[in-house]
Amino acid sequence: MSLLSVDLSKRRRLSLKKPEPQPPKRSVKPPAPKPVGKPPTIEEVAYSQLVALHPIVEDLVEIMDLVSPTTGERIRKVEPTGLDSDRLRELAQQVLQPSAAYTLEEVIEQVASKTNVSRDRAYTGFIYMLQAGAIQVTPASTYYLADSTPF
Repeated sequence: MSLLSVDLSKRRRLSLKKPEPQPPKRSVKPPAPKPVGKPPTIEEVAYSQLVALHPIVEDLVEIMDLVSPTTGERIRKVEPTGLDSDRLRELAQQVLQPSAAYTLEEVIEQVASKTNVSRDRAYTGFIYMLQAGAIQVTPASTYYLADSTPF
């Protein structure tokens, strides 16, 4: 045994019997992640509102193959979801003063400070307010409370 350095008594011996079938191993696959849609951008909301007012704009964009200057891709049309318009209008009236115009940053800052939420959540709330019609946009890219006059 000096030539053999492995102790065979401690090794498992191979059997010459027919091997027993082993049950198949179950592989548990993790559930596929659900795609999370990002909130619509200001461009998409404005485009959707414009198309709602003038449907010919959608045909014009399609024919001329127009794209967004920021992303270089076609602007998607956003369908309004089941938003609680009354609640969003009420929130907009609490946050913004009537007869005053605000920049985008001012609106987001007002929403974030009055509702104690993060700036990202305030931006999402701002988009929802735009979709619900609680906030209107001027040609100078300022925002004002709906049913009031921006000065």
